[in-house]
Amino acid sequence: MNGNWYSWSIDSTPNDYVLAWRHTYKILLNKDFGQCTAEEYWVGENYTRWLGINGFNGGSSANWRKWEWPNEILDNMIGRLHKLSSTKPMSLNAYATVG
Repeated sequence: MNGNWYSWSIDSTPNDYVLAWRHTYKILLNKDFGQCTAEEYWVGENYTRWLGINGFNGGSSANWRKWEWPNEILDNMIGRLHKLSSTKPMSLNAYATVG
């Protein structure tokens, strides 16, 4: 938001940031968003440089949860992303676990 090292922020102003934040906020609060799969958001090979994945382990934070190994959390989505593109690099953007 205050740097110019990303291509999407080079010519941005503080007002642009505020407007983008508010727009995103409204989208994320939309209760009618629906249940969509990650594949439905695929914009296409020509419009993507990287594929990214996040993984979160709820561990024993709730009585219906269990601790899971990273591969139990990530392998399914990695396979699904690989089907979308086997040529794009993939990053693990975030991973966290609790007790």
